[in-house]
Amino acid sequence: MGQKTHPKGFRLITTQNHLSEWYGNKLIYPKLIEEDFFIREKITNDFQNFLSIAKIQINRINQSESNKEYVNITISALFPRAKDMYRKVAKYFTENTDNPSSKTISLLNNNKGTLKKFTSLLLKRNIRSVIRSLQNKTQKKLFYFN
Repeated sequence: MGQKTHPKGFRLITTQNHLSEWYGNKLIYPKLIEEDFFIREKITNDFQNFLSIAKIQINRINQSESNKEYVNITISALFPRAKDMYRKVAKYFTENTDNPSSKTISLLNNNKGTLKKFTSLLLKRNIRSVIRSLQNKTQKKLFYFN
């Protein structure tokens, strides 16, 4: 039997970068790997209904003088098609609001410009909730970029 090598293993450093860029002491290395896995799983689970995520990059910056660690998360995703977003956003607002007004639903169904606003509002709300939950779990400062 032959042994198979993952194709990405050949491409690392030459044509592609690692998805995590940080250095850690051997004593905390398993903990950081576990945190990276948790961050990736949380993001993919929370955004699987709205976005097609291509990759999640995690960069850790260690501030030695203040003894704090900052985590930068970069999400590369495709913005969904308008037809799919109509259904997803309308479904989200009807399920998650207590009494959805007919005006809100008509705005969702009629104008494409308002759909983009509702979508960006919804994504920002999800990003804030994910960042808050990750900060509570890891006790580190997390940043996101629009």
